[in-house]
Amino acid sequence: MKKNNLILLGVLVVLIILFLISRTRDHVEQRDLFFDVDSTQVAGIRLSNVTDTLRLSLNNGKWMLMEPIEFPANEHSINGFFDRVLAVDTSSMPVSESQEAQEDYNVTDSLGTRVTLFDASGKTIADVIIGKSDNYNFSYGRVIDKDAIYQLGLNITHNLITTAERWRKKDIIDLEKDDIAQLFISYKQNSYNLAKSDTVWIYNDSEGSFNVGLKNKQLNKILTGLTALRTGTFVDNQYETFEELFEKPELTVTIEKLNGVKILLTFIEKPEGKNEFFVRKNNETVTLYTVAGSMLDRFTKGPQHFEKE
Repeated sequence: MKKNNLILLGVLVVLIILFLISRTRDHVEQRDLFFDVDSTQVAGIRLSNVTDTLRLSLNNGKWMLMEPIEFPANEHSINGFFDRVLAVDTSSMPVSESQEAQEDYNVTDSLGTRVTLFDASGKTIADVIIGKSDNYNFSYGRVIDKDAIYQLGLNITHNLITTAERWRKKDIIDLEKDDIAQLFISYKQNSYNLAKSDTVWIYNDSEGSFNVGLKNKQLNKILTGLTALRTGTFVDNQYETFEELFEKPELTVTIEKLNGVKILLTFIEKPEGKNEFFVRKNNETVTLYTVAGSMLDRFTKGPQHFEKE
């Protein structure tokens, strides 16, 4: 083969390679955020389907559940919404633009979950429907009043559950160990007080008083239990049903904080048994909480358990 022909063949090969590279680049999928909003501007969230409507609002820097019940929001669920839902991406090309396909992808009003976002003024800044998906890796979405259906980069339906329980804050009280000045504990067999001093706690009951070391296991079980006190379930609007039982509780714990604020926790056994207890916080009557019976064991030990290091 002549030299000139070899050169032409080489140039042709190079051109073909460059053409293939160009075609490959042209077909690289472009990914966009499905929610075209500034997440810092989101001050309201509404999730709705054919059975439930749930509404959250940012008030004075804190998220609150507003509907179906007014309650502090679960921080973990809020973070999941911002980290997964608002950050989910999608192809710039829809999988379908047919109205008939909306039912196949569960993005109709009756099959999907509608997600509406509001800014601080109450203006709607996003309104979409997310379809349920059995695939762990992706779900489908459609903007309200548009036919284009997009495959999302994550299955975000788990973050859009509309039951209030998922969005309610589980902590019964907000408390740090260093906030506690003293505790007043009363149960059927005894009543005692634990007061914080400089380097020790002081135990006091009707029989006398003594110092409790900072490393005492029973003391730390109580302090840890209070700072990690979370509900298993919420029981709303049923206080009157159990009012008589709360007049003779199994346990009461009064927490006095260093700032003088007092918190009263009242425990009664659930009538169904199962070693679970209802907890009433202060004089609240709208919501009761549930804890396992093991929580009460922390508070109902005799004085000898506080004498050990």
